Amino acid sequence: MLKTLWLLTLIVVFSLWATAPTRADSEELPAPSPEVLGLVQGNTEFALALYGQMRQPQNNLFLSPLSVSMVMAMLAEGAKGETLSQLNKTLGFPSSQAPQGQSLSRKMTELSQTLTIGPKLEKDEENPAGELSLANSLWPRLNLKLKPQYLKALGDDPAIYPVDYEKKGPEAVQRINDWVAQQTKNKITDLITRTLPTDTNLILVNAVYFLGNWRHPFNPAKTAPQEFTLANGKKVKTPFLRQENKFKYLALEEGQILELPYQGLRRLMWILLPAAKNGDLNKLELQLTPENLAAWQKKMSPTRVEVALPKFNITWGTQSLRGPLEKLGLTSIFGDSADFSALTDDRALKVSDIIHKAFVSVDEKGTEAAAATAGMLTMSAPILEPPVPFVADRPFIFLILDKTTNSILFLGRLMEP
Repeated sequence: MLKTLWLLTLIVVFSLWATAPTRADSEELPAPSPEVLGLVQGNTEFALALYGQMRQPQNNLFLSPLSVSMVMAMLAEGAKGETLSQLNKTLGFPSSQAPQGQSLSRKMTELSQTLTIGPKLEKDEENPAGELSLANSLWPRLNLKLKPQYLKALGDDPAIYPVDYEKKGPEAVQRINDWVAQQTKNKITDLITRTLPTDTNLILVNAVYFLGNWRHPFNPAKTAPQEFTLANGKKVKTPFLRQENKFKYLALEEGQILELPYQGLRRLMWILLPAAKNGDLNKLELQLTPENLAAWQKKMSPTRVEVALPKFNITWGTQSLRGPLEKLGLTSIFGDSADFSALTDDRALKVSDIIHKAFVSVDEKGTEAAAATAGMLTMSAPILEPPVPFVADRPFIFLILDKTTNSILFLGRLMEP
């Protein structure tokens, strides 16, 4: 007997004004647990692999691999068999989920809590402390029976809002979009733009909002136009941020790496700039491996640097991740053999698409970034030496990292400011 196809949609929103929730610089943050560090290693491998699949020669790119991993963790909690095995392998999740052990979602929650731990500094009007909020919600079809053990695995009683997708689809879209906008302080609006099929069964939402500033803000009086050379050789004028300061820095054969810390020294931006002469962004991108990131981090040293960095905004998406994920080996979730029977017995489900949207803005005060991922499932001291110049006037790679865990929160490439 043929199975009837239904639709399940999952959405996660990860929004950052990217610096850490601040604390005194001299305080030590607690060491992450081995489980968290294991997740970070897998997440890093997945992040770089996904970046490799998504990059295109002339285009800007910006995404939050952590957001995608959080969606996939929720999927994995409801998966069994080959579907679960492929999710674990592709995303770098633990290969098994022991019945008596901590659930994957709870481990991801622990990772999130580790990423966001830390009290605020005393109020500073010139360089205010950060702000953090995190929220989860489920939007099931009326009378859809989710397994108690699945909800338990998600942890800590997430908010549940039953909706009537068949009769009140547009209203459901508006309610979810409003909730997301509220949680992200309107940084993510109109997340769902399509009309939901009437057989939609569930939408899961995770929203994170973070606000902060550069540890060493750029003086707006020094911001001035400068030429940026595009990949095709064309030059465009755009405002450049400027400052001279001591930052962690590394010179490579392929280019330069600069570390810009955020308030609290917990979050960092890395800028990977190809060499000025005969520099090749693609060659530098091929060096993006977990092993190289770890090696570069150890080799970086405090250096007096004269920085010139373009102000930029990128809105990336909404993009489908289905093709890239399939190329990475994640195919089972999209097929009729998908097994999400750990989520519900009411419907046999399969994923129809995973979509992602992200936003980043870099200016004198700091960085603002936001991302959204949706998975659509259908059934089935004085320095004597001169400063090192770091002039980002050509395409470059940038990453936003958490120093304590080395998690990649966001990464992208600026091809055109």
